[in-house]
Amino acid sequence: MKIAEQLGSPQFEHPAPAAAPPANDEATNVYDPAWSALNERFSALKARQKVSDQTIAQMSNVFQLFAEATGVSDIRNLRQTHVAQFVDVLRMLPKTYRKSPKDKDKSLRQILEEAKAKPAGEIGLSDATIHRNLNYIGQLLTKGASEGYQSLTLIDTSSLRPRKTQRDRDGREAYSEADVQAIFRHPVWQGSGQRKSWDQPGDFIEQNGLYWLPLIAALTGARRAEIAGLMPD
Repeated sequence: MKIAEQLGSPQFEHPAPAAAPPANDEATNVYDPAWSALNERFSALKARQKVSDQTIAQMSNVFQLFAEATGVSDIRNLRQTHVAQFVDVLRMLPKTYRKSPKDKDKSLRQILEEAKAKPAGEIGLSDATIHRNLNYIGQLLTKGASEGYQSLTLIDTSSLRPRKTQRDRDGREAYSEADVQAIFRHPVWQGSGQRKSWDQPGDFIEQNGLYWLPLIAALTGARRAEIAGLMPD
């Protein structure tokens, strides 16, 4: 039984539709259809692509959460409704989901149960986190489809992505005057060591691109690419 169904949340009153029998080519596919096995193959692929261990571990955690939230263990049984249920669970999780050591060993069901008593402002992962998690799921589904599990191509994660209500630049907090002053107290402008000691206090100041670009940006508001393309004169 799926976690959300156990909790009796309104959006999960109806069970997921029964899985259709896999197509013949999927039934005879040489790749293990287990969700965990696909996760392992995907992680190995990312390792070969030189993706950092931290990012690979983050992706694996998302895939494990998906399996725990939906109960899916065989990718041939995966349907659009499972991804929708996953997003609903993300919106029910506390913002501090498993960040505390005391939550590390708790099941997802326990965490969701305890979340019911929390204020509304403490519930629901951010839109950015949901968007990132769906991106990871989409990459995993693409990997499975490339191995011959064509039913995965029918699943659309993009339709479940949170809609942006403002431009990215409007969502970023502007630097305060104190922030700017703190930046320019760095040894690059106040005096540093040479070569590999450029970020340590010293008596050397090199008026190179690292020195000028932030100064011009702070004074003019021009874009980094525009400034970097300027001629020295």
